[in-house]
Amino acid sequence: MKTTISFSSMQDPVHNVRCTFVRKGEPLHYGLEGFADAQSVVIEAAPLDGVTGPVVNVIKAKATMSFATEYSAFSGVTLSETDTDALREWALQHMVSQTELLTNGNLPDERPAIDVPMKIDKVATIRHGSSRYAVILAKGRDHQILLDDEIPAAESLRKHAADNRARALRYLAYADMADAAATLI
Repeated sequence: MKTTISFSSMQDPVHNVRCTFVRKGEPLHYGLEGFADAQSVVIEAAPLDGVTGPVVNVIKAKATMSFATEYSAFSGVTLSETDTDALREWALQHMVSQTELLTNGNLPDERPAIDVPMKIDKVATIRHGSSRYAVILAKGRDHQILLDDEIPAAESLRKHAADNRARALRYLAYADMADAAATLI
């Protein structure tokens, strides 16, 4: 899995936004001095017109990564919803991978974030009364997801996925908080 991922901002002037996942104790990048005190994402935004220099920011790879739709890395530098989803998934995969390393792979069996992209055998939409569901057959298991009737099924599934990723990030943040608190007891 790549430790660096790049995007282009939506506004004019367009910025190249590079994100690097840094584990605790690793050196920071892009001219920043020091080492990461926690798993972090170092974000550098550089305008493609080259008029001004790049700006750099470090965010902790925890619940702060649960940004909603469009992500503003810096003032005037915003990523599209699609790029924001890709950034969130990339960060989550790194965090889950790091958690697996720290726990020697002893994570629960239900780990949808680790299985992305998951091989889907079959998908169908069904109705139960007034509710609409997506029925997904994957790895021999049948999963049903309640769909929002106001939007198309694919869009509803993407929204469901984004909500669950954000929830997973919050749980990872709670786990980090519990680990930190354990050292103080």
